Amino acid sequence: MPLRITVIYRETENVLDFDADQLLIGRLSGPGESGLDLSADACVSRQHATIQINTGICWLTDLGSRYGTQVNGREIREQGEWRLWPEDTVVMGETTLHVAYVPGPKPVRPTPKAEPAARAHAPAPSPAPVVPAAPARAISPARTPVPAAGSPPTLAPMPEPALEPETSSVEPPPSV
Repeated sequence: MPLRITVIYRETENVLDFDADQLLIGRLSGPGESGLDLSADACVSRQHATIQINTGICWLTDLGSRYGTQVNGREIREQGEWRLWPEDTVVMGETTLHVAYVPGPKPVRPTPKAEPAARAHAPAPSPAPVVPAAPARAISPARTPVPAAGSPPTLAPMPEPALEPETSSVEPPPSV
């Protein structure tokens, strides 16, 4: 059951489940037409819109309906496919829809079969040899790199200038 649609029309709410990846919405009365039938609402076109599920995402397309389709108050007629989120409110004519994608149960993974007794006592493979990493260059406490042996000398960082003490206009408290 990939689609659950809550239909609200004239203060009546119905929750409908559909097991389809594509669903036609409209005033469906023709033979062989299946989908969400909103015939009670005269403002809904015969073939008003479609909902399609593609990789778990719901897409709504207005099929050129007379009165249009709104998602969260925004008209989507002539906008092509419109992505639906679970919290979206869709309005067609005087009908309000809430569409939710309900993924089916996850496929059950087969349980691994027990190994034959002869293999159960086989020794575990030996671990791969550990290769030591190259030694890192040491950093002195002053955060100045120590040159490697045989490398040209580098310039030492310049010392920061000494700051002059600030003069304060605040007088010390009187002595008692």
